[in-house]
Amino acid sequence: MPFSSGVFPLGVAYLPGEKVVLRVFENRYLDLMNDISDAHFMFISVLIEQGSEVGGGDRRFSHGVQIKVENVFESDVGVVVEARALERVKIIRWLDDFSYPSAEYEFMNDIDTSQDQVHEAASSISLLAQRIRTLHVKLGANTPESENTMVANSQLTTIAAGRWWGPGISIAEV
Repeated sequence: MPFSSGVFPLGVAYLPGEKVVLRVFENRYLDLMNDISDAHFMFISVLIEQGSEVGGGDRRFSHGVQIKVENVFESDVGVVVEARALERVKIIRWLDDFSYPSAEYEFMNDIDTSQDQVHEAASSISLLAQRIRTLHVKLGANTPESENTMVANSQLTTIAAGRWWGPGISIAEV
């Protein structure tokens, strides 16, 4: 049976276990924060496929993560939300946007992944992370590392460390 929740589309994808810090200032997402504070302090985040942040239109990817809010602080404009990405989800159906996007979703914990597939993916990701670091060194130590590159490296490290696969599966075990 699918669950339903408010959705916060973002320009960055989070992996289970990652810390999430958001500065929320748009009225629709302030509404989302108010609504979840009355319920369970959770929402879904998906990556923006196409929208004002990435080239116009309004399309969202159909996979994301459940986010658990841990703290909310008032700021000069809106609020700062500290949260944690919990579990991967798949959007089943987008619901009509009231004030903010919402959707029906299901958890992706039941994906049947063989140990060989896990090992192959972890090896590929580790190799990719190594190539990124090598390229950064070749570009020169004076080349500033962008925030997007640091986020990508953090995510690759998380995946390569086995945390992406969720509880019960460790890359060290394969």
